[in-house]
Amino acid sequence: MRQLAQSTRLTCHLGVMEGNKAVYLLKVEGSNEIRVNTWVGKRLSLHSSSLGKVLLAWLPPQELDARLADLAWEKKTAHTLTSPEMFRAHLGEVRQRGWAFDDEEDIANLRCVAAPVRDAEGRVIAAISAVGTILNIAGDGFEPLARQVCATAAEISASLGWHKSGA
Repeated sequence: MRQLAQSTRLTCHLGVMEGNKAVYLLKVEGSNEIRVNTWVGKRLSLHSSSLGKVLLAWLPPQELDARLADLAWEKKTAHTLTSPEMFRAHLGEVRQRGWAFDDEEDIANLRCVAAPVRDAEGRVIAAISAVGTILNIAGDGFEPLARQVCATAAEISASLGWHKSGA
């Protein structure tokens, strides 16, 4: 994750699901002049953060149903998805793409990209993300950033014994 933060100059996090929230377990500060106010232990909404979306996207259907039923569906910004039906469709796109983004859905003027970290059996056990302002991540900047975040997530997953060909 240090390499990811260094190459992107963005703040990077590793997080897991805890109850009906995502929580940061690790933070690596990027070298960008504009800092994002986050900390280890910060709890995030599952439906409005890219990290939360990744943690939900690969859940078994029954577990996903239970988690979505538990969410408050708070509209944090004008861009927040608050319809469970639209959110389910969005999670399908996340699974298909292999990564999630937050385009000012959790906090105005912040964008984020996240990718899954898998265990040896291929289960998503965590997610990593890179976050920056709208000045750091242009609207068309999600794809190139996602390639870097996904590559780092794949390296971490491989170190845990996961091999893509077996998933």
